[in-house]
Amino acid sequence: MNGDELTSSEFESLLAELAEATAEIERETRAQRDAFRAQRDADRERDDAAAAARRNGEHGRDWQVLQQRIDLSRTTLADIVNGVDDSDEARQVRRVMQRGLPEARQQFADLAADEQQADAVRGIGEAQAELARTIDRARAISLDFAGGLGIPRA
Repeated sequence: MNGDELTSSEFESLLAELAEATAEIERETRAQRDAFRAQRDADRERDDAAAAARRNGEHGRDWQVLQQRIDLSRTTLADIVNGVDDSDEARQVRRVMQRGLPEARQQFADLAADEQQADAVRGIGEAQAELARTIDRARAISLDFAGGLGIPRA
């Protein structure tokens, strides 16, 4: 054996390292999927509560009328916000929203800067990079191992 060949235990160690890196990515993926689902459910609850408040008139008569129209599938929230709905109530709601736009932009910027989310994304990227390095090492070792057995490289 020359110095480039792997022993069986070194090869098994590499395979174990690859399996652990794969398991780590699977754990991270599950955690991110669970976090996404939890956020989606929280968003849905928030949206349902907002619709109920609009339905009850808590945001004024314009929103109450618009929510009734949403409930009857005569308009959508997107149509109201994007200007497709040109009813008097929708125009009034858009005017009110435009006045609050600077504050909403700041809230969005604050949300985007959320460190926990940034850390999670970095963690996934690091795990993926580690898996790629491990796969590259395994591929190189496998080729060397096969070469030591006299199997030609493809």
